[in-house]
Amino acid sequence: MIKNLHNFYKILKLPYKSRKRIEEMQLWKLQRLLLHANRNVELYEDKFRDVDLNQVNSLLDLKEIPFALPSDFRGVEVQRTVAKNVPQNELITQKTSGTTSEPMSFLNSREEDKMRQLKSLRFQWQHGWKPWWKGVHIWRDVSQKKYSIFQRLINNRRSFVSINLPIEKQVEKIMEIRPDMIFGLTSSLEVVADWMLANNKSYKTRLVYSGGEFKSLNVHRKFEKAFGHPGIERYGSVECGLIAFTCPHCGNYYVDEDGFILEVLDDQNNPVKNGQVGRAVITALDQYTMPVIRYDIGDRIALLDEPVECKIHYKHFKRVDGRETDKIVLENGRVIVFQHVIQLINCTDGLNKIQLRQNRGGDILIKYIKDKKVDQYEFEAELSKKLRLDKARVTFEDCRYIANEPNGKYRLVKSELGAPYEYT
Repeated sequence: MIKNLHNFYKILKLPYKSRKRIEEMQLWKLQRLLLHANRNVELYEDKFRDVDLNQVNSLLDLKEIPFALPSDFRGVEVQRTVAKNVPQNELITQKTSGTTSEPMSFLNSREEDKMRQLKSLRFQWQHGWKPWWKGVHIWRDVSQKKYSIFQRLINNRRSFVSINLPIEKQVEKIMEIRPDMIFGLTSSLEVVADWMLANNKSYKTRLVYSGGEFKSLNVHRKFEKAFGHPGIERYGSVECGLIAFTCPHCGNYYVDEDGFILEVLDDQNNPVKNGQVGRAVITALDQYTMPVIRYDIGDRIALLDEPVECKIHYKHFKRVDGRETDKIVLENGRVIVFQHVIQLINCTDGLNKIQLRQNRGGDILIKYIKDKKVDQYEFEAELSKKLRLDKARVTFEDCRYIANEPNGKYRLVKSELGAPYEYT
């Protein structure tokens, strides 16, 4: 606990260091990471075979390093992507949602996971968080009993409100708990806010904290009306953790540059200019167990029109494109967001890929890709039961391929309906 608090005190000051100090720190971390990956990770031993790592003497030299792609990690032996001599029984496994293809598993150590939690805590602290606040997480039924004292501090004595509850029950739980902070995926919180506004209800909290999708100005306004706070957000991925956060000073998004190098590149792999949109390429500087170096993550970043003058000296950007999601609305008023679908993927054997679509009439089409050995009719009955679709108008389609969106990803949920709850 004392070590965690010491580390927290150190990282709290880093965003306010000079640009020169920040870039020196990044270069030092990058050089150490490259040498480690080259010596200990089979994937990078192969990638760096024709690269002289001793010539990486500035951050600009990163362009000489080959890219890593999701295909480098998908369907390969763990021994190829994880550092040698790492006890795998001490690692934490996390699984992607599969928005670019089949889900992938990424491993990190407990120390690396603690650092991710500290970065989240730093972000909350920047926005006024206090250790004694009570938090609510709209997610799934989880017990706090397995958490360490440190994790309970991070979670702010957090209570979990299941997204599987009807919306009005979720609101009742929030009113009953009376939290200082509410956390959840943007789509989950938006559905709750819509219901509250449609039913002339509100709950004033100190902080609304979301992730998974970036909020539009309209969603910020909903949160302000329903929760008394416009909401702050973080951008991250299962592959490498939390990458960027809402800046408390200028309102844009700052990159966690003590933990990452974010490149925003065009189709010719050149850095894009101010005001332009490019693809995000991530290097996680503190990730040694399963290194992520020049990883083409599949997101597109919109840069600011001009560099911003801000107390936080890390680089800022405007937004992440293509992270908005839709909602499925059932006739009984229940709402399904992509968070439900991620849970479905994680708990259904034989499911490789799935997409829920709803047309303007409310009919639902479920497209899926499954293992060949799985019985189709039993499989569809299992999906319907887990999603509680017994009275909905549903059609299933067993597919060989599900098309991606123009941005290279595919949506887990697509709907032609508007907001599930209308209000004025």
